[in-house]
Amino acid sequence: MKKTLRYNYRLNPTPKQEAKLIEFGATARGIWKLLFSENMRRWVVHT
Repeated sequence: MKKTLRYNYRLNPTPKQEAKLIEFGATARGIWKLLFSENMRRWVVHT
């Protein structure tokens, strides 16, 4: 059986860095939702 090596990291961002991380996460989620809905729309059209 192959074991996977795993590392855990904890971030301690400054308040300014934390705001940027939250902004990045919101942007990434928006892009994900946009692309997911586009894929679903294309899938429904071709089915």
